[in-house]
Amino acid sequence: MLADLLDALGGALVAVGEARRGPRYVHGRIRLTRGEIEGLSQLEDVGGEAAVDHRTIIINDVTLTGVAIAPQPLRISYLDDIDQRAQVVRIEFDGGAAEWTIPESTNLQKLRKRIGASF
Repeated sequence: MLADLLDALGGALVAVGEARRGPRYVHGRIRLTRGEIEGLSQLEDVGGEAAVDHRTIIINDVTLTGVAIAPQPLRISYLDDIDQRAQVVRIEFDGGAAEWTIPESTNLQKLRKRIGASF
């Protein structure tokens, strides 16, 4: 019980510290699978450096708010533009859902803490 409480408190302190440092940047590609968002149509990709912050992902001219990320990748893929193996994770946001392809080396647990919500 005490260990769980300390773990939760430690996680909260880490999240506050990371939030004070500003957004984290992750190279990737987002494909809209459900819903709509300004600047992106169904099954269209947008790729590049994504700024990831609390419940927000900004990639090129596309801003996703109210973001929640799945705890496990859907599958392994490949990012041609950076010639690297990748993991595909499902994200949900205000207005829809998407698949986010990020480098396999990205620590998904830290990314989920950075976003601050999962489903």
